[in-house]
Amino acid sequence: MVMDHAAAAGSAATPDRLSNLPDCLLHYILSLSSMGARRLVQTSTLSRRWRHLWRTAPCLDVSPNEFQAAGGDELENWARFNNFAETLVQQHGTLGLDLLRMRVIEPPKNRDRRPTEPDGNRWVQRYLVRYSPAALDIHNRSPGAHVPLRPMSDDTTVLRRLTTLRLTGVMLCDGFERLLGAAGCPLLVHLELRDCLIGFDEVVMSPTLKTLVVDSSNMSMKQSPFRLARIVAPGLASLHLMLLRWQVDLWNFEMPSLVEATVQMKRVCYYNEFDLLCSLHNVTRLEISSFPPLDLVMEDYDDRDLPEFHNLTTLILDECDFTYDEPTLLEYFLQHAPNLEKLTLKNCELVPSSENMAERAMSMEISGKHSNLKFVEIKHPENDDDVCQLIEYLMRVSENLQKADIVMEDYGDRDLPEFHNLTTLILDECDFTYDEPTLLEYFLQHAPNLEKLTLKNCELVPSSENMAERAMSMEISGKHSNLKFVEIKHPENDDDVCQLIEYLMRVSENLQKADIVVLEGLEKPWYYAALAAQGCYR
Repeated sequence: MVMDHAAAAGSAATPDRLSNLPDCLLHYILSLSSMGARRLVQTSTLSRRWRHLWRTAPCLDVSPNEFQAAGGDELENWARFNNFAETLVQQHGTLGLDLLRMRVIEPPKNRDRRPTEPDGNRWVQRYLVRYSPAALDIHNRSPGAHVPLRPMSDDTTVLRRLTTLRLTGVMLCDGFERLLGAAGCPLLVHLELRDCLIGFDEVVMSPTLKTLVVDSSNMSMKQSPFRLARIVAPGLASLHLMLLRWQVDLWNFEMPSLVEATVQMKRVCYYNEFDLLCSLHNVTRLEISSFPPLDLVMEDYDDRDLPEFHNLTTLILDECDFTYDEPTLLEYFLQHAPNLEKLTLKNCELVPSSENMAERAMSMEISGKHSNLKFVEIKHPENDDDVCQLIEYLMRVSENLQKADIVMEDYGDRDLPEFHNLTTLILDECDFTYDEPTLLEYFLQHAPNLEKLTLKNCELVPSSENMAERAMSMEISGKHSNLKFVEIKHPENDDDVCQLIEYLMRVSENLQKADIVVLEGLEKPWYYAALAAQGCYR
């Protein structure tokens, strides 16, 4: 940018094209930069064009961290920030902000180790009253302390424009439920509470809320564990809930329109997991992580039944324990989610292979029930016998589930890309003995411009398998018109090499025998005459 004084001095600097943009675009650029409020004000020194631009910026990021000089006095830094915050709120003129982001910290103590003021973050309330933002993000940067947020007296009109609210590391004091509800935030759509303390135990009614994220949050220890806050959100579509080990109950939920939910439980004490499961019964996609055994969840609910999950089509169970008495969480969903189509099991504690799970399927009357179950993905770190037992069980549960639809890998829900630019491929010490597709077959399918292929010391598909037929079944026969040269280095088993050559000849009809070179193996010479007779040795 060109400074005014530079222009006055006849400087030959490059013209300042950025400053020629209209205010709306400059404001947009400033908002993308996530610039702190102090630096935003400092843009006024760039040129006359920028002198007052900051006053109408639609986004503000106010943080005491901008005044924490290295090795500086905490009280002096805090005083400087408060003076800045007071001046900013008086001189910044945009009343309806698109985004207000505030970083709060616990105020420093004075020389006598006493708080500098009873509520050191009163500036937060002044900003909320002043700006009435559409999106609000309050983040506490004080380690180990929750900065209290109190409702703005009885004024429920302060946040009437608010659609997105993100709170991190704060305590929502008594009375805050009125602000979160329909009276305080009639347009609220997205709510995130991360590492927060909930200081109220009343009902929060929000008919507009669509997305709720509750991550590592908990009730205040001052609240009674026998009286829980309740959130009523008839329009909520997405829920992400994570509870840590030490935490007690957070909320009771009423979410009749919920579509997808992710629930991660990291606690060892169980309180209302039963009620939580009941509140999720309408979802179509459900991901549950570290959920306790179902026996323990239902221990105090003998007189109640869990609901049917009629809408559930995708279920992901991660680090769940299936070793307890029946029914396990997996078996429950197989019994009560009749429209389940896709099932993913990640790092779960499986029923020991000593138990006949196929017989369990018969005894629980779920054998053959799941005609809709089409895909199963299993990720399990150990004990192949237990996994095989599980696969047999799932095959018994769904007669239409084919072995090809049971995938044991880490990324079953993602596809590898096309390699359109690949012309030279070298595969060294790779294993091609597994089920199709092997890595070689994948590249032959998805690298259409491959010209040169080198295979060194790879584990080949046994000669007992007809690889030429595999090329036909995978629809890659004759595809590689660009493949012009193949080099093979293999230490043993000539029959497998010849089988591979026949396969490659089928893959590329233009590939001539003279273009396939077999090098000498690592441990012994090839049978020169036999290979020369086939025209594939040099």
